[in-house]
Amino acid sequence: MFTKIKNNKGFSLIETALVLLVVSASIFAFVSINNLQVQKTALENYSKDIASTYQTFLDAFIKYVQKVNPATSTTYTCTTIKADPDRFLPDSFPCTDSFGQSLKGRVSFKNGVIYSYFVYGDPGSVNVSNYLNAFNIKIPVQLINFFIQTTGNLSDINKKFLVIQNRTTIYQTTPTGYATASAFDIFGDDNTFISSLPIFNFAGQNYTIGLWSLYGASGVYTLRRVNLTNATSDYMLQVGEEAIINFTNARSVPLRIATQSGTYYECHLVSSNTGGRTGATSNFGFLNPNNTTYSNAFVYANIYRDSNVQGSTYFTFSAFAFPFAFSNSVFYIINFTQYKNIKGLYEMYGVSILFPGVGIFSTDWQDTTTPWTSLGTLAFPQSTSGYILVRRLV
Repeated sequence: MFTKIKNNKGFSLIETALVLLVVSASIFAFVSINNLQVQKTALENYSKDIASTYQTFLDAFIKYVQKVNPATSTTYTCTTIKADPDRFLPDSFPCTDSFGQSLKGRVSFKNGVIYSYFVYGDPGSVNVSNYLNAFNIKIPVQLINFFIQTTGNLSDINKKFLVIQNRTTIYQTTPTGYATASAFDIFGDDNTFISSLPIFNFAGQNYTIGLWSLYGASGVYTLRRVNLTNATSDYMLQVGEEAIINFTNARSVPLRIATQSGTYYECHLVSSNTGGRTGATSNFGFLNPNNTTYSNAFVYANIYRDSNVQGSTYFTFSAFAFPFAFSNSVFYIINFTQYKNIKGLYEMYGVSILFPGVGIFSTDWQDTTTPWTSLGTLAFPQSTSGYILVRRLV
C-alpha cells in the first residue's frame, strides 16, 4: 500500500501539483489574451499613424503642385516640399513613413493636364518586412487587410491606399475591401511610371505602398485651361477645368467635349462681330447635343427686352436654342439623362434694333432616355467670330 504524502495544509502533493497546473494554465491564457489585445491596440495605433502621415503629405503635395504648376508628369521629394518657403509641411514632419521609407510624390498627366496625385514610400535600404512581421503580418492577404483597415482611418473617401505588387498588380483599398485597377486608371498617360516604382520584398513578392487621389477628387483646384480649338476628338473635362475654343467666320463650332449623366457646366459664348441680319426666328443659335439634331424634341422659353418691345416667346426646336444673331451669352448646362437643359442670359446685337437687347432663356430636351455623351456643336445663324469658354463645375 501507498501512503499519500500530504503538505501542512492537508493536501496531497499530487493535488497540490494539479492546482498549480490549473493556476499556471489560467495565468498563461490570461497573458496570451492580454498580449493579443496589446498587439491589436498597437496595430490600430500604427494604422492611424500611417494614415495621418500619408494624408498630411498628400495634402501638402497637392498644394505644392498647384503652386509650381508643372507641365508634365513629375516626381518630387518630401524634403523639397518641406523646404519650400510657403511651408506646406511643418518643421516637425519627418518625411519618412512608419516603415522608415522616404516619402515622395508623383503628379501624373492625361491629355496634357493633371490627372492624379500619388504619394508613396521609397524603402532604400530599409527592411520593411521587419516592421510588418513585428505585427504578425506575414502573408500578402494580411498586408492588403492591414491597408483596408488603414484606409478606414482616412478622413476623405476620395483618397485610396494602393498596394502595388511586382510593379504590375494594383490593389486599391476601401474601408471595406479592395478592387484591382490598371496603371492607366491610376496614372493616366503616365502609366509607364509603374515600372520604375521603388519596391520592398515581402513574402516572396515585391511591393510599393502609397496614397492616391484623382485631380478632380482632391478638393484643391486652380483654374486649368485646356485649349480645344484644334481638337479632333472629345475630351472629358475634369471638375474645375475650363476649355477654350477660338473660332473665326464660322457657322458651326464643334466643342469636342465628352460628357456624361450627372455633370454640370458653365458656358460663355463671346462674339466679336458688330453687325448682322434682322432678329427673326431663323437667326437663333443652337447647341446640337451629340453633334446632331432630334426632331422637335426641345422646348424653348424666352423673356426679352429691346429698344422696340418687351415680351416673351415659346418655341419647339430640334436642338438646344439660344438667341440671337451675334449673341454674347452665359448659360448653364445640366446633363442628367432624365433631365437635360441649358438656361442663361444673353445680350444680342447685330439685329435691326437699337443696342442693347437683353433676355433670359431656357431650353429643355424633352427626351428622358437618350444619353448625352458629347456636349455637341454650336451652330450660328450667320458667320461668326469669337471664342467659347466651357467650365465643368460638377
